[in-house]
Amino acid sequence: MKVILVIALLIQVSLSLEIPDADDKLHIYALPLVGGCTVIQCPKGEEDGAKGAVTIIDTGKSSSNSIGGKDVKRFLSGTTIKHIFLTNSNKNSRKYFKDILNSFKQYIPVHHPCSWKSYDTGSKYAQPKEIQQCSSISECDYEIELCPGVTISVVAAGLGECKGRDDGANNIDSLIAKMTYTGADTYGYGTYVTALFSGNFEASGSVVSRLIEKAGEDLSADIYRLSNEGNYPLANSRTLLNAIKARYVFTSSEHKKSLPRCEIYDYYKTNDNIDHVERHPYTCYDANKKLTNIDPEVALYGTNVYQPDEKKYKKVFFVLDFSINSSGDIGVKMTNAKN
Repeated sequence: MKVILVIALLIQVSLSLEIPDADDKLHIYALPLVGGCTVIQCPKGEEDGAKGAVTIIDTGKSSSNSIGGKDVKRFLSGTTIKHIFLTNSNKNSRKYFKDILNSFKQYIPVHHPCSWKSYDTGSKYAQPKEIQQCSSISECDYEIELCPGVTISVVAAGLGECKGRDDGANNIDSLIAKMTYTGADTYGYGTYVTALFSGNFEASGSVVSRLIEKAGEDLSADIYRLSNEGNYPLANSRTLLNAIKARYVFTSSEHKKSLPRCEIYDYYKTNDNIDHVERHPYTCYDANKKLTNIDPEVALYGTNVYQPDEKKYKKVFFVLDFSINSSGDIGVKMTNAKN
């Protein structure tokens, strides 16, 4: 049985934008970048440096006034990058990919759906690993160990048959990957924590239904990064969210696109699976692109938020930190990325 406890949300006011030293917890960091940039930091290992071993899922793109490529490289400075997963070939999801590789100057496995030529990375340090079309963990048969007790398994890839430019990955082709932290099973009680990353995945109801029929429980996860920056309903349909059954949900999004959509909050505010937490800032948009500020008591988080500032609103950019200890407890911190 999964044992997930809630640790109080902390909102901090300063950040040097450097990843904290690795400790005895697993950390999942979400940076405020369009297209998403998620950094999984393994618990401290004897052979790793102070900043530890990390795996990156998408490398994102700056939104207006948010952090930039230099900030991303500074955040990653001192880490050992074990793997990079590019969930799709959209430029928003991989803007800083080349900069990161050329800055670290080390050969890194890069896991991706569809043809590598569509990614146009321009770095000799990329070691591309193409993932073939599949729609369940058993069918994909693609599992990577990030560090002892932490793995990523591919749930689906290439469901649209890679018909993008240069045989690239359209949104429907996005890689869906599941991280499993079995290191939380300290006492052998079957306690573990999972996280699902679905890139820009969006598809018709019939495609989603077939995916759920084949993948089943492979899609369920404790933590879920909303697909396509929190778009709706082709992305994050209620049918798909019902299958995922997430307890913690987050997104990196671009306010110019009027994302994330408030229909997702409407779904989770009465959902039985999501955890209840202390109130925290969250911004979403309705179907008419009207901005709404919410202080939800459910575990739904965004990296980009509008907050009141005298007579107007100002954008505030957060780095999210989901920390998981060996008992399976999940804590969340929101840290201001600009101050």
